[in-house]
Amino acid sequence: MYPLIDFKRMHIGVRDLVRRIENSVIDTLAELGIEANGDVNAPGVYVAGSKIASLGLRIKNGAVYHGLSLNVDMDLTPFNWINPCGYA
Repeated sequence: MYPLIDFKRMHIGVRDLVRRIENSVIDTLAELGIEANGDVNAPGVYVAGSKIASLGLRIKNGAVYHGLSLNVDMDLTPFNWINPCGYA
């Protein structure tokens, strides 16, 4: 998902924006019966301690580009080859 958000117009900061995006994923997963949570020290969304959604935001002139990925049903082997956001 690649939202284009002008967060200055929303009168919120980057950290609040990240939490809102994470919470939207958490709420979506809850509707599917999946209990998820965020981690203030490691952006993203987690299920049972494993990351299910990653955020990759680029901020320029008060607007956000790029977005998030939600791992639904796929072979995660290639994901083990990288450290997204610096987290193994």
